Amino acid sequence: MSKFQKIESVGIVLLNAQNKVLVVFKKMTKVWEFPQGTREENEDLLETLKREVVEETNIKKFRLVKDFRKKTYYRFRRDKEIFDKTVTYFLGITDEEVKLSEEHEQYRWCSFEKANRLFKHENHKEVLKAVIRRLEQPLIFLD
Repeated sequence: MSKFQKIESVGIVLLNAQNKVLVVFKKMTKVWEFPQGTREENEDLLETLKREVVEETNIKKFRLVKDFRKKTYYRFRRDKEIFDKTVTYFLGITDEEVKLSEEHEQYRWCSFEKANRLFKHENHKEVLKAVIRRLEQPLIFLD
């Protein structure tokens, strides 16, 4: 009998001063993605986001765009379990340098076009499209 488990994660599209986007290459899955991670019990989304950004990139200071959240959904199987995963993406800017976690092999600050070519999964491409649309308007940041 298959098991079914819901997973809630958060991710971030981080931009630097040169308007380049941060992408990381995950060792386990061998794909380029945005920094992201799973929410732990008793954490809200922003707490998870801050923890995951530090864990994965060692970036401690970043500003979040107030009105950007993009959710993606997908289902995957691991062994006999089926997972239903929701990822809520935020948009942020930083001027800090990246120091990768052991979870990733490499990172790049790249153009939107290059990031789009690196992404294997359509969900990442959809998030990037939403970011590009959002950047057409003035940015308002969370305090």
